[in-house]
Amino acid sequence: MGMDAFRGGTMIRTPEWRQPRMAPPRASTMNEMRKLKNSQSKQKIKTENAMVKELIFSESDRIANNQE
Repeated sequence: MGMDAFRGGTMIRTPEWRQPRMAPPRASTMNEMRKLKNSQSKQKIKTENAMVKELIFSESDRIANNQE
C-alpha cells in the first residue's frame, strides 16, 4: 500500500497496482550503455598509453642530456 495526497493535504492509502512503476530497460538501451562504457574504457586506455609514452620519451631525453 502507498500514500497519496489530495489537494487539501489529506493522505489516503492506495493499492500497490495504482503506484507508478519504472519499466526495466530495453535490450537496445542496455546495448547502447554497454557500447558507451566500452568506448569510454578504450579512450581511457589510449590516454594512459599516451601518458606512458610521454614519460618514456621525457626520461630518455633527460638521460641523453645528462650524458652529453
